[in-house]
Amino acid sequence: MSVRISELPVATAPQPDDEMVINQGGATKKVPWSEVSPDVANINEKVAAAEAAATNSQTAQGLAEDAKAAAEQAETNAEAAAAAAEAAAATIPAIAPGDAGKAVVVKGTEDGYELSATAPATQAYVIEALQRAGAL
Repeated sequence: MSVRISELPVATAPQPDDEMVINQGGATKKVPWSEVSPDVANINEKVAAAEAAATNSQTAQGLAEDAKAAAEQAETNAEAAAAAAEAAAATIPAIAPGDAGKAVVVKGTEDGYELSATAPATQAYVIEALQRAGAL
């Protein structure tokens, strides 16, 4: 009686004493599952190790990208803090009695502001000077 392998039921959990059919050099032979299973287990271990390595690589890449983004954000924050400190360092003269009609103007040395008894031609001049100094 001849039976095709494709007609046989599927074994869901091979046992050590099971036998498998193989074709070796054109001849049909049998091999016990116990001879094949160590190789299958070894392959499964290597596949699991490769998958773990791929996951670890992806995790490391994600952490590196996160670190780069954090460094860029820290640099941006440092630049903003430096700009804020520079703007905070600008000192505008306090208003005192008798200052009516005076204007705040940038010193000729461009290192601060002073009150001028002679107002510049336009208010735009004062605004422009304060903007250049970063006070506005």
